[in-house]
Amino acid sequence: MSTLTVTNINTANAGTDLTVKTGNNIGSAIVISANGTGIALQVSSGSNTVTINTNSMAVGANVITNTTSFTVGNSTINTIHSATNITVGANSYINSSAVYVGNATVNSVMTSNNLTTNSVNVTTLTVATINANGTVGTANQVLTSNGTTTYWATAVTAKNYALTGSLQKANFVSSTTYFFGSQPQSGLITTSGVNKVFVPASGTLTSAYLVAYNAAGTAGTAEAVPIYIRVNNTTDYLFANITLNMVSSTANSFSNTALSIAVNAGDYFEFKQVDPAWATTPTNIMYAWTAYIT
Repeated sequence: MSTLTVTNINTANAGTDLTVKTGNNIGSAIVISANGTGIALQVSSGSNTVTINTNSMAVGANVITNTTSFTVGNSTINTIHSATNITVGANSYINSSAVYVGNATVNSVMTSNNLTTNSVNVTTLTVATINANGTVGTANQVLTSNGTTTYWATAVTAKNYALTGSLQKANFVSSTTYFFGSQPQSGLITTSGVNKVFVPASGTLTSAYLVAYNAAGTAGTAEAVPIYIRVNNTTDYLFANITLNMVSSTANSFSNTALSIAVNAGDYFEFKQVDPAWATTPTNIMYAWTAYIT
């Protein structure tokens, strides 16, 4: 095997490239561009060309500096600014302005110590845009996954909660309106806006439940007693027409699961009871109530 050692070769003119080939004419070659744009390494004639056209590229030391584009497989790293290290085997990319992994794009990766496709370890990551399946989420959307596909979905506000309260040993008076809700007092209140039950999160009041118990008192007669849910001291929604004719130490239960009362965070409601003209007025009545908001 012979060895060619060249000290200095000048091309014939500025329009002629210098090509150095092996003895096999269809084998690999080194082409030095006459216009000074770079060096092309050809694995075989006219194909599989690797072009070196950078300020600095040391493959052995894994240094690529100021390159415009660097492509590995289907992944492209664009505009690598002053990169001090790109290691293909270790999958680390430093100071690159864009990294493409599959269908997801992460822009402006600044001063990262290490970014890999299998796991991400980044000291500082500045993200301009994240694309999921080629799209950017809209306002109030979050990035989520069903285990197969990553996609954007509308954020769900946590709701579905219950509010509860009670009323202790009330002795009602015929043809009188009472309000109860947040205060478990034994004294009855005839003024609205005192027993406010505040709504912590917006939603819809869809159902309510009330248990009336006779605590060793007098059973009332069977007149209907309308009870309303009064919202913000302005609007009444009928909960139920109840009866308080239970004997001592027994209870009557009432519910309404067909309510649809829109409420906002910060609103409040009370229960409003309109007593009839009883033939026999019930005494020692206790209430326990629950309102459900979705």
